[in-house]
Amino acid sequence: MKTTTINPIDTNTGLICKMTGMTKEQYSEAIYWFGMQYLRAILGDDQEDIAMMSTSSHFWKWWTKQWQRTDRIFANEFHLQDYEEAVDAAMREWLFLEYRAAHHGISQTIHPNRFVMKQGFQMQYRRAALKREEATV
Repeated sequence: MKTTTINPIDTNTGLICKMTGMTKEQYSEAIYWFGMQYLRAILGDDQEDIAMMSTSSHFWKWWTKQWQRTDRIFANEFHLQDYEEAVDAAMREWLFLEYRAAHHGISQTIHPNRFVMKQGFQMQYRRAALKREEATV
């Protein structure tokens, strides 16, 4: 299965990483991991559908936008910009747990639009058709 690279570019990324103690790599891994968990939640045990959607750049663009929207809400609700210098290890750990909980919650409140779903599945069907065509040549 192809792994999609996610490059989070958002003004809150650095602040979130600093305040929670995450590296940018861990931040990207969290986006991917939660994205895959989300696909499992909405698609169930259908591994083929999960594989199709997990290789869709449309899905990952949509998912990253949802993630960044949640980051903005989190940064504002916790006033992260006000506490940049005054965060100790215990506060950082607490913020990290709250951050994960905030992102866990988005899976119950969002749904991909029709375009995202259609593009993800159409791309995979085109690939399968090309493979079948190549096999018959």
